Amino acid sequence: MTSVEAGASAQCPNCSAHDIDNYCGRCGQRRPRDADLTARHFVRHIAHEVTDVDSKYISSFRALIFAPGKLTEEFFAGRRDRYLSPLKLFLIVGALSLVLAWDTVLDWNGAAQKITTGTSYPVILRHVRDGPLFVRELLHRTGEYMSWLRFGSVFGLAAALKLIYRKRALPYMQHVIFAFHYYAMDFFLFTLLGVAVSLTHRITGSYPPQALARVHFLLLLVYVFIALRRLYPESKTRLALRSALVLIADTLVYSLAQGLSALVAMLVLLIQMWK
Repeated sequence: MTSVEAGASAQCPNCSAHDIDNYCGRCGQRRPRDADLTARHFVRHIAHEVTDVDSKYISSFRALIFAPGKLTEEFFAGRRDRYLSPLKLFLIVGALSLVLAWDTVLDWNGAAQKITTGTSYPVILRHVRDGPLFVRELLHRTGEYMSWLRFGSVFGLAAALKLIYRKRALPYMQHVIFAFHYYAMDFFLFTLLGVAVSLTHRITGSYPPQALARVHFLLLLVYVFIALRRLYPESKTRLALRSALVLIADTLVYSLAQGLSALVAMLVLLIQMWK
């Protein structure tokens, strides 16, 4: 036995547990070996890190996309270790949507032009030296702040779900977990929308029709219907009604979050400009 193996066999160098075998029973770290320091092991380790995809990510995204409601169902069935946590999944997909889709969808909607040329153009912005640039930065920051306020939207939507399903007397946190998964899917569809818009613009030189946004809405409606059917089985008529109420609640929560985000973004920019 080599010196590395001999020193590691009695005590774990990571957590100091005694009498460990190939793996530490306390922290799970593998026992150090002299072979770990060879070039062959190093190359194999790099190859593994580059090509290996955590099964939790695969399982989570597969369930999110192809089995609406399953992640919430599995969470409350106690089968949680095989999936990403609801919060982590929400944050990952939310970050992707912000980076890959937000600015693209804004350009597609012509948001900056609508603000600077529309009759609702705020009077205060007419006195800004470079109004269009200011508005562009305003929209970008609104998206950044929206990513944080959307976290609060989870609890707002959960409150709406609590009201929608008030007769079932379900725990509020069950609605919170569903809301995390709902918004993860919403962000995923929004990201696909942004990517589709970007590719269309790059290939054809023009943006696709605005009707494409309705596809996002319809897919989200179908997702909610299937998810609620899995979690709270009832007649199709009631499911359709509750699905519509969920989307209406989401729209209201989104509008509130967007308004607050735009207000905060404007105040921050004006304070920075007047310093």
